[in-house]
Amino acid sequence: MSTKLYVGNLSAGTTQDTLRNLFADGGRHVERISNLNDRKTGERRGSCLVQMSSPEEAIAAIAAVNGQEVDGNCLAVRAARLRSDRDPS
Repeated sequence: MSTKLYVGNLSAGTTQDTLRNLFADGGRHVERISNLNDRKTGERRGSCLVQMSSPEEAIAAIAAVNGQEVDGNCLAVRAARLRSDRDPS
């Protein structure tokens, strides 16, 4: 499993600090958080990528954070797909 997680359904008010604290809860180590922006407008799309330090921490983070309510939205967390795994359409 990858160490990168896709996090969807983010509220517009959710900050990287909020996400870092949420994913690091329980001693997990977050290496990086990248906001996903619309390619045409540059605006935030309501999702991000969170990179954990190990596959085991990524699995633990999914179990702990998926479905949690943050800033009024229930987060959707799953393993991020590689670009080659995505539908080309």
